[in-house]
Amino acid sequence: RKIKSFEWIYHGKKNKKPISVFSIDIQPFNELFLTAGQDSIIKIWKTIFIFKKKNPLRFDNSQKKNILNNEIKIPSFVLHTHQGQVNIIRWSLDGSLFASGGDDGFLIIYEKVKNPIQKTMWRIFQTFRSHTGDIVDLAWTPNNSFLASASLDNNILIWSLDSKSLIIKLSGHSTWVKGVSWDSTGKFLASHGADHKIFLWDTNSWQLTKIINLEKKFIKSQINKKVNLFSRSFWSTCGDYLIICNTFYKKKSSILIFSRIDGFKKLLCIVGKNFLTRAIRCSPRLYRNLEDQKIYSFFSSGSTEGKINLLNPSLYRTSIQIKNIKKNQITDMTWAACGYRLFVSFLDGTTAGIQFEEKEIGKILKKQEHFEFLRNYFLKFGRLKIDK
Repeated sequence: RKIKSFEWIYHGKKNKKPISVFSIDIQPFNELFLTAGQDSIIKIWKTIFIFKKKNPLRFDNSQKKNILNNEIKIPSFVLHTHQGQVNIIRWSLDGSLFASGGDDGFLIIYEKVKNPIQKTMWRIFQTFRSHTGDIVDLAWTPNNSFLASASLDNNILIWSLDSKSLIIKLSGHSTWVKGVSWDSTGKFLASHGADHKIFLWDTNSWQLTKIINLEKKFIKSQINKKVNLFSRSFWSTCGDYLIICNTFYKKKSSILIFSRIDGFKKLLCIVGKNFLTRAIRCSPRLYRNLEDQKIYSFFSSGSTEGKINLLNPSLYRTSIQIKNIKKNQITDMTWAACGYRLFVSFLDGTTAGIQFEEKEIGKILKKQEHFEFLRNYFLKFGRLKIDK
């Protein structure tokens, strides 16, 4: 395993104390790197991340010079489109578009264009302005046709890219919505609110199909006086598990994992110690166990103390734990399309990358195997009905 700090990625004024990076995302397949944060700016970095055998977290002058010779140290494009801090930024699953949401309540979609001198540029494809509160999360459908946005106005809005319009407003949470996530078949949209409830919406009818009340399960999501932006929920790539962070069980920070197979009744609780899990992200790839040949997903979690855990939900335990990056809150995480590189951002404005090996997390499925697995999964669970 190799770890590297990207000191040249920054927000704020260069050569001065960086300001917070709230969200990062790496482009599927082409691997352009997006960063967004407290300065209301979106930066697009075009670079090759080089992981050397020796990867100290701090570089001396000679190492910095070598990196300058091999990597582009300035963003390839900068966007000033929001009127407040940018809380969330995400690529579409095909990498052709990306979207951002911020304190101004704007959801903005961007597209790539070329100017007359053949220079690649990014411009606004569409701006949606229907939220009355800060946007804290967004999620693309598997087919990239729709977007869901979550806001402090307690609502989830569903947008169509084809018609460039609002499709429906989903209301039900009594307080702000912390995260939204589509399952791999596109049948369900999950929303996680600060009211300790998880809603499952049927995307065919947009009806509320199931409510998971965490209070009834004696598990309470943490409610702070200050809004915490980094508590987003995710669905596993294999489609079997819904993963929720920033919850408490027996007064300890926990990650909740609900199984789709038994109608989201089964609950796996991974309990931490004296730190809070603030960020989770699922790898976009499926993996095969080198011993028993089983197929599974991996997801990563990051804490307020900068600790990173890699978990395979089917094993009911933490597979890898990394403690030595830095003691600072992790704000966001993103996986490269190769399935072996994980990137993390911190509240102090720094970013870092980790490269794993096949022997640590398994062998990735080839694209044909990957899509065949998801096709079979859709045929099995695409019309799944679950109890209310």
